[in-house]
Amino acid sequence: MSKQKVSDEILQGIRELQHHDACSPAERLRLFEEATQRQRAREKSMSIKIDDDESLERDWTREQLYDAE
Repeated sequence: MSKQKVSDEILQGIRELQHHDACSPAERLRLFEEATQRQRAREKSMSIKIDDDESLERDWTREQLYDAE
């Protein structure tokens, strides 16, 4: 994805956020769904893929982090 396209999408998101308070719940849901679709499209075009198995490579768990307190 080109830098210009990413910039355009960021600006579009900012404009949508500016209108967020004036939107109805249905409109806010529509905007959220559109933003989610754009994010998923960006993730598909990324060259780095993250596997679910990648978390298995850690030598710690989330629970261990909280147990340390």
